[in-house]
Amino acid sequence: MDYKVKKNSQNNDMASLVNDVCNIIETGRKEAYVAAGKSAVNMVRAIINAI
Repeated sequence: MDYKVKKNSQNNDMASLVNDVCNIIETGRKEAYVAAGKSAVNMVRAIINAI
């Protein structure tokens, strides 16, 4: 019984860790899209200014 409880606890810890890693990756992905969007906006502004 104790082993099962400990194993479930370890599984929960691993699931929590995986979830945390996924959240970090998703946050980084969103920040990268924002940065790319800002870069694209700046590029368009530079083109418009050059015309």
